[in-house]
Amino acid sequence: SVGRVTTGCSVAVSSLLRRAAQEGWAGFECLAGVPGSVGGVIVMNAGTHLGEAKDRVHSVKSLALDTLRFREWSKDEMRFEYRRNLFLPSRSVVISCEWRIDWEDPSVVKKRIDETLERRKATQPVDYPSCGSVFKNPESAGLRAWQVVDKLGLRGHRIGNAQFAEKHSNFIINLG
Repeated sequence: SVGRVTTGCSVAVSSLLRRAAQEGWAGFECLAGVPGSVGGVIVMNAGTHLGEAKDRVHSVKSLALDTLRFREWSKDEMRFEYRRNLFLPSRSVVISCEWRIDWEDPSVVKKRIDETLERRKATQPVDYPSCGSVFKNPESAGLRAWQVVDKLGLRGHRIGNAQFAEKHSNFIINLG
């Protein structure tokens, strides 16, 4: 069955996933391993190869910092593209988000989240601090961002304590 849950913008993605696993809220698996908070997830339409925030978001409440006015955005009013939103005005912040969820057995949801995290650990440099995947995939070129970095010969390249990761070259890791 389908339901909805509302989260504040400052809720950490990891906290949302932990609660999803406890309650049986299916559909958030695409955010497993994504750093940051719900507000950031909405602003950048965060996601993974499993899906994006836009696939689950039902409505968003924002605050315009210049006018101090709140606005609620319905599903029909929101527009997203790959790794960005097209509806929030500049100088606006996300206050909360209502998500569409599917109810499943909590153990099934937890297993999918754990499997996604394990896959990410196996393929991404999660043992080092980074800001996650750095560059957007250049969709028009038919390449993934890591392939472009590799073609430029930058995998493993280091300047000071910043390095393109050997494990996944679209991550710039902090070695110091």
